Amino acid sequence: FSRGNTLLSQRLDADSFRLIGAPVVVSDHVGVYGEDGPTALAAFSVSASGAVSVGPVIRSKPRFIWFDRDGSRPVPVGAAGDFVDFDLSPDGTRVATVRFDERRRSSDLMTLDLSTGLLSQVTDDPTPEGRPIWAPAGDRIAFSSLREGRWRTVVRAVARGADEIVLPSS
Repeated sequence: FSRGNTLLSQRLDADSFRLIGAPVVVSDHVGVYGEDGPTALAAFSVSASGAVSVGPVIRSKPRFIWFDRDGSRPVPVGAAGDFVDFDLSPDGTRVATVRFDERRRSSDLMTLDLSTGLLSQVTDDPTPEGRPIWAPAGDRIAFSSLREGRWRTVVRAVARGADEIVLPSS
């Protein structure tokens, strides 16, 4: 498990589901995406034999690149940023994406206009959001949000900027 950029190991009694002893530091350089706490994603993997692989802390900023239909002429669109989770609009003119804000340690829903490169903020919430999906008409976006401490599905009208539906997590 990780705490910040530190990967730790601790024995577990599988019969009683209790931790045994103190945690041991495996690495101080594990890459982490997301906010601190139970929803952060640490870059490590453990094999059945016990071998551990750790991904480094990388702070490169991804960028959207538009290709023509035959896969050539790549054209960067918009500025680089901490983008994750994206969905192309039904008409192919915009991308709904989530941008992680390192300073706030949270993420917000954004739209990127592919013809102008203009990035517009859709949500401004202290809790993280993710997994955007456009409605077929391109007027609404469904996304997940960690509101009230639980992941919920939210549907927001893009033009009005208002939530229409908030579904509880299952």
